[in-house]
Amino acid sequence: MVDGGRAAADLWGHLADLDPDFCEQSLEPGRGWHPGTGPIAGHPAPDFELKSLVGETIRLSDFKGRPVILNFWATWCGPCRAEFPELQQVAVENGDKLVIIGVNHTSGDTPALVPDFVEEFGITFPIVLDEAGEVVRTYRVLGLPTTVFINRNGIIQELFTGPVNKAYIELKLPEL
Repeated sequence: MVDGGRAAADLWGHLADLDPDFCEQSLEPGRGWHPGTGPIAGHPAPDFELKSLVGETIRLSDFKGRPVILNFWATWCGPCRAEFPELQQVAVENGDKLVIIGVNHTSGDTPALVPDFVEEFGITFPIVLDEAGEVVRTYRVLGLPTTVFINRNGIIQELFTGPVNKAYIELKLPEL
């Protein structure tokens, strides 16, 4: 039988070896994350400030009072391509109730391809560029796409890795 505590400690040590900052992060009150973890459901979403495709500064905190869906994606990501038409449809049909922000993992993508990707899918919701990968690191995005559901009070309701569809998002709306 495997000792679960020992296995977790070994994994924790391995992750710390890969990323020394993984275990060194301090707890910042109100930031929604704890040492060695990413943001968690039931805690405030970490604020960020990024530039949009048109150079506008967008802050997550600007949308407090409205439900927000953050979608982390890249142009090379097949599941991201599959979910983008669904995200656009939700944005159009629920724009009065919800804000969707597409966070391009620009530091792991080809920035020159982003405008064509957005145009190809007719995206009208804000797309921001995480050029330094800071927001991806803050949210501990481990795979793409990752979607973060944030309620109108700025509290994370769910972090979901993998593609989402319109039906799933609409199922989550009442919780936001």
